[in-house]
Amino acid sequence: MKIKHPLLPATVEVLQLLNTAGVDYLLIGAQARELLLYHVYDRPQGRATTDIDIVVMVEDWTRYEDLKGMLLTASDRVQADRVLHRLHYRVAPTGLESSPWLYRIDIIPFGGVENPPGEIQWPPDAEVRMNLAGFQEAWATAVIVEIRNSLSVRCASLPALALLKLMAWGDRSAETSRDAEDLLNILKEYRSAGNEERIYDELPEALLEMFGYDPDLMAAVLLGRDMRALACPDSQSRALTLLSEPESRRRLLGALLRAVPSTENRTGQLMEALYEGMKGPSY
Repeated sequence: MKIKHPLLPATVEVLQLLNTAGVDYLLIGAQARELLLYHVYDRPQGRATTDIDIVVMVEDWTRYEDLKGMLLTASDRVQADRVLHRLHYRVAPTGLESSPWLYRIDIIPFGGVENPPGEIQWPPDAEVRMNLAGFQEAWATAVIVEIRNSLSVRCASLPALALLKLMAWGDRSAETSRDAEDLLNILKEYRSAGNEERIYDELPEALLEMFGYDPDLMAAVLLGRDMRALACPDSQSRALTLLSEPESRRRLLGALLRAVPSTENRTGQLMEALYEGMKGPSY
């Protein structure tokens, strides 16, 4: 797929740097969401960000450090950070800026570094842990986005991003509301992100009737089905718990409502439709 709107020059610089350095990566996070929804599908822009979150598959921590080293030596604009998984790219000032500014690059490893599976414990003391639920699925179902003739990136698909955002909300809901906001953004725009015909071609008549043939709610059902189709059994189980366990469901709905307060009733319906699709056939 190709983009309709150009990326910020600084973003293109960072993506080109990753490709030139030979880093095999997957774009996730807000940049991936905006790349697909706004730049590819021409939907309204969401929460702005100048950070890049990427995932790399590595066999061990030595390989992970090698990848960071490749980036640090690829350009004198790249610098390390005290945070183990973070680098910075120094963006040269333009006519609107008087001094350089730093573009954050977060690099999350998975694969051979997972211990136990689905989790990493950052060296050297393993005190910092990170849940990687959904990462394997996102890598396996990635889409390729052409930025320009000489630059393409592997990007997490919208269903994979929705799964990652749901999992992330379950882990850090007390720290930030961004995951709920991003999940709601995908929910609201899924119909217009190349899925209009799929609603009527793929959803059973019973589901169409259940949601009153409302295209936005049916798209939310479709998103849930797509998330279920790519999720491994453990991820399916965790996602369903987050969407259905009473306390979790109450907190998630509250977070979604706070993200877009003016759509209170609609938000609850979208969440119910997502759960209906995620839980699988019962009709």
